[in-house]
Amino acid sequence: MNEELLKLYYDYSINGKIADKDYIVKFISIISNYFNFSKYLTSILFVSSEDNTDNKVLASYDLNIRKIIYYSDIVDVIVKNNYGYERLVSKKEQIFYKNAIISTFLLHELEHISQIKNMFEGSNIESDILRLSRLVKTGDNETYNRNKMNESIQTYNMFYEFAPEERLAEINAHTDMYRIIEPIKNLVPNVVKIEEILALKNKLKGYKYESKLISPTIFYLHSLGKKKDLEKRPWYDVSLKVATKKSQELFELDKRLELGLPINHLEYFQTERQLKRLSKKL
Repeated sequence: MNEELLKLYYDYSINGKIADKDYIVKFISIISNYFNFSKYLTSILFVSSEDNTDNKVLASYDLNIRKIIYYSDIVDVIVKNNYGYERLVSKKEQIFYKNAIISTFLLHELEHISQIKNMFEGSNIESDILRLSRLVKTGDNETYNRNKMNESIQTYNMFYEFAPEERLAEINAHTDMYRIIEPIKNLVPNVVKIEEILALKNKLKGYKYESKLISPTIFYLHSLGKKKDLEKRPWYDVSLKVATKKSQELFELDKRLELGLPINHLEYFQTERQLKRLSKKL
């Protein structure tokens, strides 16, 4: 799969072409076919910003209609203008970088589809946290219903950066993009490095100090009033110190960072130093 995605990305970029609708459809189809997303994804809906009720949204996934919604003109504006790390890439890398931005947007939404599939079909720590973090329960299986999310949408918006599904989508989107383009790192070293940096940067996102280091997932679930549900989890304890120890015994540091589970101060600062070292190489 990664070889197909790399070929698509490389062929467009080396020929100076910005990812268009054909690219987007092919990119999504490769991943959807590989992971058998047909039950959850039927097509891509291309719309203009006039139909975008939240102009911060670049793309989204709607389970009710089983479509990825892509706001073409908004993404075009972002890609054409200075975006994030663009000043750090060489002239020959510019098109590669812009296509990486578009590809990462797509990977983010595809990750949400993977999460939905995992939430419905999986029985692992990630699927458990995803089910627990959903704002709305419908029936015994705590299935996701976007229509009813409006009841709690204000809470979701307030704590968006701590939400496990959004952290995972960002982390995995940049991690996957890094893995796709890593074989051409000699051609576009800065683009590859940027994806590696962003993957790690998003792993630290949401960890915050409130007299102690708070894990984003616990903070988020507390904010949703899920303390009783948390108490049933083997990695949780009302004492953050005990919860950290339990989590350490169950999961490696990288997994805890992905899932937003407790880490200690030393682990946080070690990861932060690693991020600074990577950033200095740009």
